[in-house]
Amino acid sequence: MVTSDHTTTSITNMLRHMREKYEHKYKEDLRFKTIVSDFSWATMHAILEVFNRETIEDYSKRIFDVSQLTDLVAVDRSLRKKTSITSCVSHTMARFARSVKKVANEDQRTLAMYGFSLLLNCLDLNSIGNVFRIISFVFLSKKQNLSFKKNFDDLNQLVETRPIYVRNCVKQVIIYNNQAKDDDGEEPTSDEDNCGDSQDKFG
Repeated sequence: MVTSDHTTTSITNMLRHMREKYEHKYKEDLRFKTIVSDFSWATMHAILEVFNRETIEDYSKRIFDVSQLTDLVAVDRSLRKKTSITSCVSHTMARFARSVKKVANEDQRTLAMYGFSLLLNCLDLNSIGNVFRIISFVFLSKKQNLSFKKNFDDLNQLVETRPIYVRNCVKQVIIYNNQAKDDDGEEPTSDEDNCGDSQDKFG
């Protein structure tokens, strides 16, 4: 929580006040390269207004344009101009895990979560499209034919070669959702998991 009153107006006013005080004291712009959010729309609107002077729509279009770049130097140069927002991987994975909890068995949920973790770590639209196509083919195929087997093998290969911190994070979320219970025996509602500093980047 940034403020006790979790509204866009309150958060915007607090962040603007903080920025003005900083710039008055240090005589330089206050700018953050990246801010991690728990996907609060109020917080994201306020961050973009105060530090970027842009709307969610403006930001989305700009990030979409950046995601089509293939030159990482050009991507970095573009992103450095303004603050980027990232979503905490812990919160993102926990939300996704709950969304598939009742629509798939344990093996399917595990593969779906590993597949989703691949999407979280894609750096451009082309990679997202390729991974999404494979995931869609595996989970939407009605028959386990040769095409299904190829895509299933491709998905497992991608899962096996993803970064170690992603593997650890997914395992922690799986363990949390499979074992943790509230006092009344219901599934846990907390989003908190210890997944280090990995982030799902929105920019």
